[in-house]
Amino acid sequence: MRQTLYIHLRDADSEAPLAFRVDGAATGSVQFAPLHRIAEEAPGARVVVFVPATSVRFLEVDLPVRNRRRALAAAPFACEDRLAEDIDQLHFAHLGIREEQRHGFAVVSHTRMRRWMNRLAEAGLHPDLLLPDGLCLPPPDAEEWSVHLDPETGQLYLRYGVNNASVTQPDALETLLTLAGDEAPPTLRVIQRGENDDLPLPESVERQRQPEFGTLLDLFVRYIDSADHANLLQGDYAPQSNIARYFRPWRAAALFAALTLVGVLGQQMADTYHLRHQAEVQQQANVQRFQQLFPGYGEVRAQQLPSFLRAEMRSAQEGDTSTSLLTLLDSYVQAAQVSGGLRLEGMQWRDQTLLLNLRGESLDNLEALRGWYRNQQAVAMTVENADAGSEGVRIRIRLSSAEAAA
Repeated sequence: MRQTLYIHLRDADSEAPLAFRVDGAATGSVQFAPLHRIAEEAPGARVVVFVPATSVRFLEVDLPVRNRRRALAAAPFACEDRLAEDIDQLHFAHLGIREEQRHGFAVVSHTRMRRWMNRLAEAGLHPDLLLPDGLCLPPPDAEEWSVHLDPETGQLYLRYGVNNASVTQPDALETLLTLAGDEAPPTLRVIQRGENDDLPLPESVERQRQPEFGTLLDLFVRYIDSADHANLLQGDYAPQSNIARYFRPWRAAALFAALTLVGVLGQQMADTYHLRHQAEVQQQANVQRFQQLFPGYGEVRAQQLPSFLRAEMRSAQEGDTSTSLLTLLDSYVQAAQVSGGLRLEGMQWRDQTLLLNLRGESLDNLEALRGWYRNQQAVAMTVENADAGSEGVRIRIRLSSAEAAA
């Protein structure tokens, strides 16, 4: 029977030891070695790689299709307004359908995907599955979320949906629960590793403990069946056949021959301009085709908080000491509790500034918000816009550090 090699690929130096294990071994058999040494442990094995969910965004959109290929073709257009990056620089993986037309997608940059794939290829490894580690916790339901505090790194793994996960800092958990509002679960399923798993939880949230696991990789392997639909190896990154792998070493020679042929033929700049124009025309045709295929498509309010938290965690790891997103967000949570009558409808995090789109019952809500922030020394609030109508008042505010605002 073919063996399975499990690897937890972290964004670290190429020679850094990584956790791995070969199936058939008991829990606790996880070992650590550089990638090139890991490849020697199980030649010919099926390779399953867990990658950091901090580099992956999880989005859900309503699309009037059930075909996976059509959904993937529509994904860049459907998600464009919810992503800061150019959609041509992003890889989309389909995570399945739930609630009829609700499609889940995992989004990761092509740069990150190529970095992962090149590291593995240089060690002689060709993965069969590439799974975001955050989705390898026990599958949650409406009554509970799954959480795990990694004692080695201090990171908090949180899975709050079949296709939704986040990896952040422990002190962000209470803010997440508060912002979830009525959708917050009454129970947190806490997966233990080690004795110190204390999490800052509200008294209203019940803690349900899971049996203890030896290592983080053991935990991921235990619940891999609940995440095997989240394979990132789709489209251009789908596993190749053995024949395709055989011809891979000849790609460089083929590319050189092609470039030489182009030079011999003497293609001119006019040809390049013509091809570029054709690409622009094709892009416009793609947009028109999408509008024809999905005339009833409506934008769904973006759920951006997990990606914001991942970005902040990466900044903290890189030593960024600038204004914290969580500091600004926490100030709004406190202000909203005091002011009352406000609902958060959207947010943007840009240049150390948090932009919030709110809906209130009347302008009195805005005045209460102003009054609360007048008494704050750390955070400054600026009103960008306030429009009153029959359905209440729409408010857009800007939050930043008081020092930066000055």
